[in-house]
Amino acid sequence: MSSHIEDRWKNYRLKVIPLDAPELQAIECRRAYFAGAQAVIDIALGLTTGSQQAAAKQMRDLKEEVLRFKAQVVAGRA
Repeated sequence: MSSHIEDRWKNYRLKVIPLDAPELQAIECRRAYFAGAQAVIDIALGLTTGSQQAAAKQMRDLKEEVLRFKAQVVAGRA
């Protein structure tokens, strides 16, 4: 059984969540992390039903959305 998402979660946990954070915070963050992974999987599976061009555009749109969010985080707005 693979653990691709779990491995990335552990790395994220070490880099982002303070080690002294309450356990409930870590649990809720892990749930949100896996929910995000599920959303991406759902989107990716939906891409297989359309044209290759439409799938490529949707992937570019997703990347732009993530980059916008990152900019908001850096600016302290998210």
